[in-house]
Amino acid sequence: MNIAFLSSLNPNDQNNWSGTLYSLYTSLQKKHRVIWVGETVFAEVWEFHKANFKNNETFFPENYALLFGKSFSDLLKKECYDVIICRDYFFSAYLVSDVRKHSANPVFPPLKVLPSFA
Repeated sequence: MNIAFLSSLNPNDQNNWSGTLYSLYTSLQKKHRVIWVGETVFAEVWEFHKANFKNNETFFPENYALLFGKSFSDLLKKECYDVIICRDYFFSAYLVSDVRKHSANPVFPPLKVLPSFA
């Protein structure tokens, strides 16, 4: 199974999220093809924020949820994934895909599958 793993944190780092992210990611890798998606998009949005606000305004990823949703929706159309696992709610808030989505964060309820608008 091909799994898109959306996370702003590096899932290969055991120190992120008390090691839970690492455990989840490496467990899935044992039987599936798991691709970490998110590092580049998050870094680009962070750089955009720094360039436009000159560090005078605190960076809240939630403020860019619509941009994340659009970016990931476009990015995920280019690959063939069976499942999307998303750690960050601001990545998935506006994500549009025909692929089944799951939240890796137990605080938030399961994600709705939204229809794709072509």
